[in-house]
Amino acid sequence: MANVNRNQSFTDKGMEFIEVWDYVGEASFRGFIAEKQMGNATEKTLFLFFQELAGLPLKEGLVALIELATDCYNCDRLVICLDRQTHALHQLIRDLGWVGFELITLSHWIDDGRNPRTGKEGTSGLADTSDFWLFVGMEL
Repeated sequence: MANVNRNQSFTDKGMEFIEVWDYVGEASFRGFIAEKQMGNATEKTLFLFFQELAGLPLKEGLVALIELATDCYNCDRLVICLDRQTHALHQLIRDLGWVGFELITLSHWIDDGRNPRTGKEGTSGLADTSDFWLFVGMEL
């Protein structure tokens, strides 16, 4: 059902890029796996970018992506990045909500320099939203 290409050149830096082809749904997804240190544990998140999905069947591909994230990469989360210009975006978000996705920001992955004791903000200046992408995520 799906073919996965891995770009190993960035693996040494803690990030792996992937491209998934869903031959049944006639869609392709590009993404990366990011790691975040959470105390003594490392949390892994699969980020996938969905573009040009109008009218494509996503059910089988989505199930395969969730299995890929959990079984192959041992990810703790899956984040789908949706192009804000996607046709019928609100319906797509609603459909993904039935599966267990919810709208999120990237604040979980941004080290904003907050002092953990005072809660005062640092100076990272990174935005946790995007003008181009809308983020939906789920814990696996």
